[in-house]
Amino acid sequence: MHSTYILGGKALPIYAVTIIFSLMFSIAIIYRAYGFVYGFAVLITVVVELLIVSIASTLIDEINEGTAQVYLSGGLSRTEYVWSWLVSSIFYPALALALSIILPAFIISPDTIFMDISMGYGHFYPAIGVYGSALGIQVFLHVLLSIIIGLHTRRKAYSILVVVFLAIIYPILVGFMTALLGIGMHEYLWTFTVAAFIPIVPLYALPIIPPNALNRSTIYLYDLTIPLTISVVALLIFVFKVRNSLEV
Repeated sequence: MHSTYILGGKALPIYAVTIIFSLMFSIAIIYRAYGFVYGFAVLITVVVELLIVSIASTLIDEINEGTAQVYLSGGLSRTEYVWSWLVSSIFYPALALALSIILPAFIISPDTIFMDISMGYGHFYPAIGVYGSALGIQVFLHVLLSIIIGLHTRRKAYSILVVVFLAIIYPILVGFMTALLGIGMHEYLWTFTVAAFIPIVPLYALPIIPPNALNRSTIYLYDLTIPLTISVVALLIFVFKVRNSLEV
């Protein structure tokens, strides 16, 4: 019931955004405009993360205002409450966003799901399956971390600040450090940047991988499994924090 309530009302903006993105990506894939798909996905990530956090962070209000206890007193268990929030306000939006890229590609051009897309002159776009997965994992991780901080501090504003830091400030700081280090380590510059991006912003790491890298598939594997592992740890912390917050 609680999950249906969240999905039926509070997550409606996510539905609308996902449908719009899916249509845009479908048209772009039909015309092989992969540059638009990859560039636009990066640009809208921050906006979408802020939108999802604004919805998911109402969990903090429910706990602070005692609304959560009303649900529990009505027969909802703590486990059901935690997982209804997790699935409908965090997991579902991240999955839907990833599928808005992957499904159109699978239907229209399935060969792009697992194979890099040649741009000519020895340059490649990452496989859309990798790109969409990195997008979903990044959104899931950022939203989870932001809500954990918000639950710990009992302030929604901190959740927004965490997303801004992870999606905007952190990549800028890494880029600044890369520029400083670039004076004497041009050959290994991309390795430093990718290694710094993968655990926190796996989506942003993909365009930096040089086209002549011999171990691109291994880098893709790291780009997905490392942040996914961090997400699992964050998920356990999230469940613990919410259940702990619901104790009377």
